[in-house]
Amino acid sequence: MKFWGAKVLHKSVVLSLGVLAFHTACSNSSFRSTSAQTVTEDPAEPASEDATPEIPEVPLQDSGVTTTPIGTSILDVPPILKEVPDSLFSAFPTSILKDAETRFTLDLKDVSTTVTLKDKREEKTDNFTQNTRLIQTEPFTQGTPGETKTDKFTQAGKKGLVDILVVIDNSGSMQEEQANLSSKLDDLLVAIKDADWQVSVINTSPVVPAGVNMNNANSEGKELCVSTLIRKGDATAAADFARAVQAGVSGNGNEQGIRQAVVGLRCPGKTVVRPMSTVAVLIVSDEDNCSNGNGCGNLPWSNESYLINYVQNTLGRTVGKNAGFYGIVAPSIAACQTAGNAAPQYIRLFNTGSTPGDNYGNICDASYATTLTRISNNIALQLDSAFELSNKPDAGTLSVSITSGGVETPVNPGDYTLTEKTLKFAAGKEPANGSTINATYKLGAKPLFKSVTLKEDPAANTVSVKVDGAQLAPGAFTVTGRVVTFATQPAANAKISVDYRQNTPLIDRVKLASVPLAGTLKVVVNNVATTDFVFNAAANQVVLNQIPADGQKIDVSYTTVVEQILTYSVSIAAGSINFRLLDGTTPVKHTVDLVNNTITIDKAAFEAGKVLTLVYEAPEGERRFSLDGKPEVGTLNIQMMEGKCVFGDTLKIDEVTNELVANCPITEKTDFIVTYKYKVQFKSFTVNGIPDPEKGTFEVYYDGAFTTDYTREGAKITLGFDPEDNKKVSIRYTFPE
Repeated sequence: MKFWGAKVLHKSVVLSLGVLAFHTACSNSSFRSTSAQTVTEDPAEPASEDATPEIPEVPLQDSGVTTTPIGTSILDVPPILKEVPDSLFSAFPTSILKDAETRFTLDLKDVSTTVTLKDKREEKTDNFTQNTRLIQTEPFTQGTPGETKTDKFTQAGKKGLVDILVVIDNSGSMQEEQANLSSKLDDLLVAIKDADWQVSVINTSPVVPAGVNMNNANSEGKELCVSTLIRKGDATAAADFARAVQAGVSGNGNEQGIRQAVVGLRCPGKTVVRPMSTVAVLIVSDEDNCSNGNGCGNLPWSNESYLINYVQNTLGRTVGKNAGFYGIVAPSIAACQTAGNAAPQYIRLFNTGSTPGDNYGNICDASYATTLTRISNNIALQLDSAFELSNKPDAGTLSVSITSGGVETPVNPGDYTLTEKTLKFAAGKEPANGSTINATYKLGAKPLFKSVTLKEDPAANTVSVKVDGAQLAPGAFTVTGRVVTFATQPAANAKISVDYRQNTPLIDRVKLASVPLAGTLKVVVNNVATTDFVFNAAANQVVLNQIPADGQKIDVSYTTVVEQILTYSVSIAAGSINFRLLDGTTPVKHTVDLVNNTITIDKAAFEAGKVLTLVYEAPEGERRFSLDGKPEVGTLNIQMMEGKCVFGDTLKIDEVTNELVANCPITEKTDFIVTYKYKVQFKSFTVNGIPDPEKGTFEVYYDGAFTTDYTREGAKITLGFDPEDNKKVSIRYTFPE
């Protein structure tokens, strides 16, 4: 302003315009702001709708129009948003009112205007969530002394279970031998008649289904079990036995007694072998296995081991203890000249687990009564060496004694074995007939304990303990590493539950996505503001003195500089020349764009807040100065010193070109200050601070409602529709894991 002695007159002219069309271009302001609420845009794109507005913290108002720009401190986050760690949240208005101010001087030749250097700032909120340490619950059950049980058994001698399989040769030479055997059931059972016996009868000729090659290894297991089962107590047991062993003489001449013994023991649909029984196999034939011992080639059943392995491995019996093989065969041709072949293979089988010669007799004997009685006695010797307990004893708790004649005698543990629930005496150590066996043991005993060991390391001060549903006081237990020790041992069978959080670290610091301006940091933990933090500038981290609890939200808001603004719009009268940009009296390197009425300063000259003066020579006559936008109703104000310019006459607003037009005769230097408000609308919004926008996810909300009607280019979101004035757009970006 120019001072004329003591006569200083100010003329204030306020222009009230009609309703102007909203100016939608995001052009850069060429005016110096007089309000801290100025919103600056991207100076590199003066005519673009792509902007990242700096959001005012308070509403802007004028007469007749009120606009409430949106700040992150008042934004309502849509409820669909999840609490996601490591995310950025940005909020934008769809339109704002901008304050504009320009100062220029009209002189005889020169015009001067000022430019205030600014940086582009953004209000940001970085959202974090404290780690949630996994809650572990480990159950324990206190031990118990258990229950003492005693099972008693009476040695029944020859009263146990015995299953006998008779394999009868049904080839063409066996008619007399079958008849000899048919009347001898009583002789076979003479020593074991009080036992719970059953006898099954099968012949030596395999039967296979149609289409199956009998003499092929692939037929194994496909054989049909054609047999007769006779049980103790059957009214017709003797007749059934006689009929079964007289199997006829039309069978296969290649007698396969070992194979058929396995078929008969395996017999599907018939319980030929009962659990815990003594198993006896009796083979009656006038030839050897496979006729002469060689008639089956290399097939599996060509050797006696086929039957021995089945009895021991499949049936779980021990030959000589609870299983035996017996026979009536030809020991040699000399001893039985009418036999087809001697039976050395069968004899090897019969001698397995027994004294040689005890388990078989001569097929040529006139009567088999003597042989069968001896076999019956041998079977009887194998009965009742094992006893089934009512429960499986706890390990190491079984003790056994024998009561005989009123005297109880402990049994040496080496004289018996325990398998699951089966008590079995060693051979020759069986209790005497009629004695009582006492088996005493613990059932369900578990050691009592005073401490428990957790599977994971518990975090400090997170362990809680319940005993039978009752919460223990902190002093009722101690925690050392993974060991929880009780002050008082829990009662027997008590149910103990230990809850704790895994010992994984909690975060005490968060790294910000952008660098905050000093004094702008605000920290909110679990929706409560806190000042108990420090800022580590070197690491760009907020360090919390009080570590937030599991799962709590940590929100850090701040102002950050997005970029330096190097290009500014200025009011330049058409035809002007001789442009000078001065920092006081020092020239500043710059360029002038007369098409867009902008100046661009050298980056090295930038200093936020510095005021530079642009001086140029304006042409004679009419001078025009562009405005950034159409002034809102009632907001245009022109202040000037006393001069020849009169608003409305020689000083006007050209509403078509949006210019201030001066036709003043310049006889003295005249200073002008022009201020007004104009509206800027936005459709595109850029989220700063994202290193790689192609990773992670974006969520967009328009006026609080989730929308997918947008396109994205990098971190720029462009709505697919024209938003209304004074709405809000919220964008959440979640970093990739």
